[in-house]
Order: sequence, then structure tokens, then C-alpha cells
Amino acid sequence: MRNPHGMPIWYERLTAEADTTIGFYEKVIGWTFGDAAEDSPVDYRMIETGDGAVGGLAAMTPDMVLGGAKPAWLFYIGVDDVDAAVATVTANGGSVQMPAFDMAGVGRMALVADPQGAAFVLMLPLGTLVMIASWTRQVLLAGYAFLVLTGTPIPRRARGVARHLRGHGPPGGGPPPDRARGDR
Repeated sequence: MRNPHGMPIWYERLTAEADTTIGFYEKVIGWTFGDAAEDSPVDYRMIETGDGAVGGLAAMTPDMVLGGAKPAWLFYIGVDDVDAAVATVTANGGSVQMPAFDMAGVGRMALVADPQGAAFVLMLPLGTLVMIASWTRQVLLAGYAFLVLTGTPIPRRARGVARHLRGHGPPGGGPPPDRARGDR
């Protein structure tokens, strides 16, 4: 089974100060964090809620900071074809922050941004790897998941990118289905 195209599948917190960030979320929300892998070049820890991993915490490397990376929440959207989804993003006014690449044992992904600069990751997990954070289903049911998580106002072009990535409507955007029918 694969992730459905357009479904948010993972959440990740980029941080310049892993221990400070971990302490904050442990105290405020009650999350726990796994240990960083000793053999990894990046300090990456799983975020746990008691129902399994719901995301990851990644300490930014000095190169990332020099390249302009800032602390942020990212979320990953499962797609059927990363390269095609990147082309759709750029055709609709979005940008590529990190070109598509393959991560051994994980899958293919690209860091992109909507027309207002809100970043998200497009990902095709390897083989039958299914990545769905336990809280994703509730966010998806609320709709416009990436707009909710990034706090992005919903201009027509951003709405169009989101709808197209979910497999609804033309890449050029347009009003959401309820407005297209005249419903208010």
C-alpha cells in the first residue's frame, strides 16, 4: 500500500538548538524524543506521543544555516511522482528550495515553497513504506492541511497548488469546489 497522493505524511521541526527545542516541547506538549543515531551525520530524533512516531526533529548543520535555513516546522506531502509534483509547483508560482534527491532507504523528496514562500516537502517513500503520522488523518479531514500548518492566507494560486497536489482540479488554481458551485 502506498500513501495517497496529496496526503500529509510526516512533520519535521528544524532547529538550531536541539536540546532547547526538545525541552520546550517536552514541557509544553508532553512529547518525548528518541535518541539521535550515533552513526548519522545529522542530529535527527523521532518525536513520540505514545502512539508512535509523529514526526522528527532535525538539528540544522552549519552548512544549512549558511545556506539560509531557519528554524521552522516542515510537513511532508506524499506524491506519486516527486519530479512531476515539483514541475507543478513551479508552474503555479512556487519555488524549489532543494531539488529532488533520493535518500537511501527512505525515498525521493524535494523541498519546495508555495507562492508566498511557505516551505513543504514533496515525498515518494520507497517501495511499500507508508508514512502517515498518527495525527495526519485529523488534519487532512479538516482540509487545506498545508495552509493550516504554515498559517498561509489562502490566495487563489496557493489554493490551486494545494488542490492540484491533492489530485483535485487544474494546476492553475481557481476557487475551492464550494465557491465554484456558487455555495457560500
